[in-house]
Amino acid sequence: MELRLIEKMAMLKAFAAVANADEDLNDPEIQLLTNIANNMAPDEEKVNGAFAMRPDEAGYVISNMEADKKKLFYELMKETVFADKEANQKEVDYANNVLKATGIIVE
Repeated sequence: MELRLIEKMAMLKAFAAVANADEDLNDPEIQLLTNIANNMAPDEEKVNGAFAMRPDEAGYVISNMEADKKKLFYELMKETVFADKEANQKEVDYANNVLKATGIIVE
């Protein structure tokens, strides 16, 4: 499975938004986001492009990814929520909203 650049950028945007949902990016979250960014888009310009992406654009891209890519997104989203070893309710709620909006989980 090969992720397209736009898919990587959309995923990074979503992970960063979830990690910052409680407006408190802590060291484990920063480390995880840095690792994901380095693995997906080692070029700093691409990472900055991901953060400039609008949430609706990121959601559209993610919702149109193939099933195996959505599964990867789901797994990395779980890692993002639990990066600091505790589930912050704001992050959980934000992640669930993203997963619902992109059609990955359905109520």
